[in-house]
Amino acid sequence: HTAYRRQRQMCIRDRNCSNHGSCLFFDVVTGSKLQSCSLIESRCQAACDCSDGHSGEFCEISQSELRTKRGMRSALANALLNLTHIDDISASTVTAWSAGLFSIALRPHELSLEDAATLAEVVNITLNNALELQMDSHEALVGVLQTTDTIASVLKYNYDPNVYNANNTITYAFPNNTAASVLPNLSRYGQLVTSNKVLGENHTLIQYNNFGMTVHKVVVDSYGPNLTLIGAASEQDSLT
Repeated sequence: HTAYRRQRQMCIRDRNCSNHGSCLFFDVVTGSKLQSCSLIESRCQAACDCSDGHSGEFCEISQSELRTKRGMRSALANALLNLTHIDDISASTVTAWSAGLFSIALRPHELSLEDAATLAEVVNITLNNALELQMDSHEALVGVLQTTDTIASVLKYNYDPNVYNANNTITYAFPNNTAASVLPNLSRYGQLVTSNKVLGENHTLIQYNNFGMTVHKVVVDSYGPNLTLIGAASEQDSLT
């Protein structure tokens, strides 16, 4: 027979939290500390406990650098939100908003909870306008999916310095409404996908770090197109 070794999760490959912290394990649902964490355990994830003066996802930047980077990301997020209120609404401007979302959301640890809320508002506006315009290409709006995935990460981890104290106990109250925060926008994106489908067309599968979904069009009397969200246990757990 073949034996498979339960590989242990790590905070970062080849380095231990950039040599500025230590790796610990926690339950993504309860936030409680765990002794170990294997790759097949979906509810268990590794996180860095940064030493004083360092922050970020892997303790790779100083706290002063993080404040500077967050200030820049926050300014960009608010500027993009302002654009959604003053731009002339067209398919090209909605596509441009999505591209802006993509670039701002690439580094979750440089975003605060307030920035995540701002980007969620932009995602909502972008999708609502795309649906109203009956845009014929959901691929042009992948920025809203990247941003939704980033928002889920920020809500789960927050990436703030000193989330974990010197005794490796968690001092941050992990939010339990991550799914409620992202599912409405995923549903709107699914509506956009189904609006461009015909009955019997193959499913569209979408997979990101924090969620997975498949979208298809079916006949449902009086209710119109149907959006089905499915996924492996690990995908569903990550949205808990």
